[in-house]
Amino acid sequence: MSLKYFQLNWKKIIFFLVGGLVLCLIVYHDAELYHQPIGEVIQVKKLKKTSVTDNFNNHDVSQEQRLKLKILNGKNRNHIIYLKNNFSTSEAASLAYHSGEQLFLKIHQHQSKNQSVIITGLKRDTMMVFLCWLTIFLLSIIVGIQSYRMLFSIILNLVLFFLAIKIDVITDAQNVVFIFAVLAIAFLAVTEFLIFGKGRQFLVCFSATFLGTGISLIIAIAVLLLTHENGLNFEMMSYVTQERLPLYLAGCIIGSLGAVMDLATDITSGLFILAEKNSAMTFKDFWHSGQNIGKTVLGSLINVLLLIFISSVFPLAVLFIRNGNNWNYLFPMLLSLGIVQSLISGIGIALTIPLTSTLTGLVLRKEVSHE
Repeated sequence: MSLKYFQLNWKKIIFFLVGGLVLCLIVYHDAELYHQPIGEVIQVKKLKKTSVTDNFNNHDVSQEQRLKLKILNGKNRNHIIYLKNNFSTSEAASLAYHSGEQLFLKIHQHQSKNQSVIITGLKRDTMMVFLCWLTIFLLSIIVGIQSYRMLFSIILNLVLFFLAIKIDVITDAQNVVFIFAVLAIAFLAVTEFLIFGKGRQFLVCFSATFLGTGISLIIAIAVLLLTHENGLNFEMMSYVTQERLPLYLAGCIIGSLGAVMDLATDITSGLFILAEKNSAMTFKDFWHSGQNIGKTVLGSLINVLLLIFISSVFPLAVLFIRNGNNWNYLFPMLLSLGIVQSLISGIGIALTIPLTSTLTGLVLRKEVSHE
């Protein structure tokens, strides 16, 4: 294979590398932009260790640190303070801190002019900016100009998401399913328009995704009503301060939409490329080709959903089992909600294959018949 296919724009790469380095340095030194006090760890001294064992024979080690911090902002800027930090080696509920890290602090000024300082968290904005920059860099090098459309769609979808959350809070959680259904349609329209532009591919993919997600949600609601939600413990949805079932269904809409949209886009793009290569294809040819594309992607897509779900519950599942709970307790209390959500997405994926194949075949057959 010729090396010309692997030629890179070195000026572009150097520009991104230098720009990313400068950006990370700026963010690392942006403590003055925060109202909350920030301290940099300039020295760490390890103190005593203590072995601990709980009632379930889980072993851990408690370690104490003495931290020397320099305040980076606010009225206490450049002051040196000393703190003790206790953490477990498992770092399940506490962290070990290292030199060079920046920490968010809470400083209490007492009437005796003494101060008490509490660490409230680790400042992670530099790492987040680095990861965002790395993603943009790789997309720009590999995908090219199309990557900027994708990034724009992500930013726009995030803005829409935060707007929907704000509306949900303002309306006091009234009609949460309707709010997020509208949000899903907006997500779909923005993403597909930026991928396909205005045309038949956009209409086909939008229609197929809308129908696949909508039908799967209707099936889910019908099953939940018929079974009276038996076996689903919505009380395990942590930190929820509003009615849980509508919020769960709203999450199902967004989760199903992503998987269905991915599959519909693959099938639509593939069939339109086939139409360009062979204008003599019939509706039957398009339908069978769409089915084959869908079957090829189906297995990997469902496994992606399963692996995402497993990764989200894995730490808690290990914690449950290590603390004496069995699988009969673990499944209904921790796994059932996620598995049902994955099944709803799976139904949407399965429905999307014939829906997209049929709609695309009808549109492309009409185009062929006019030639």
